[in-house]
Amino acid sequence: MGKISGGINGPVIGQVGPVVGYMWHGINCIRTKPQHIRDRKSKRQIAQRQCLTRVQRFMQSMTEYLRVGFSCMPYSYHRSAFNAAMSYNMRSGVKGKNSDMKIDYAHTSVARGDLLNADAVQAEISLGRIKISWNYSPQNLSVKASDYAMPLIYNRDKNQSIYDTQSVRRKEGQLVMELPESWAGDRLEVYLSFRSQDGKHIADSTYVGHFKAIRISAEKS
Repeated sequence: MGKISGGINGPVIGQVGPVVGYMWHGINCIRTKPQHIRDRKSKRQIAQRQCLTRVQRFMQSMTEYLRVGFSCMPYSYHRSAFNAAMSYNMRSGVKGKNSDMKIDYAHTSVARGDLLNADAVQAEISLGRIKISWNYSPQNLSVKASDYAMPLIYNRDKNQSIYDTQSVRRKEGQLVMELPESWAGDRLEVYLSFRSQDGKHIADSTYVGHFKAIRISAEKS
């Protein structure tokens, strides 16, 4: 049974017929009651749920980063940044059909916004660290030297991420991140975004590429 907490014109909390009233982020909302799904175990549904689980697992390794990376998009309004990131990557970051569905890291995004990213972004792996570089020109009035770089490194083998949402300034043209020793030999996916100094603008993340953390050879150990 639903309740009207503020009189006849107040918000509805609970179920009234086919409608359910609830509170979300301080906002009074209503939705229709979910319909019964007859076939919950079709191959398509099972594959979709499995893919959703994989994307969610990927996203959960970088939750704090996503709260910054997806905080400025219009479609994030009245939705958490994490849910906006999940929605985007389920649409654009998945390839294949049914049992072949999997994450397409080259098309996933860890940040979305209206700020310009950088040109010629590239990365170089060395023992215990990664260097990410990009082009910066003071003559380009569309970007600001004060923008913060936002690097993110995702370890596919350990489902872990390291990142920085307030790294060096754009004008530096490069940054270096230390890699955990335990990551040696693991597969890494590298991304780069930028945020304005006031945090109000975010750049669409650039997929820098797939790399493998360097393992110390047996001859050198």
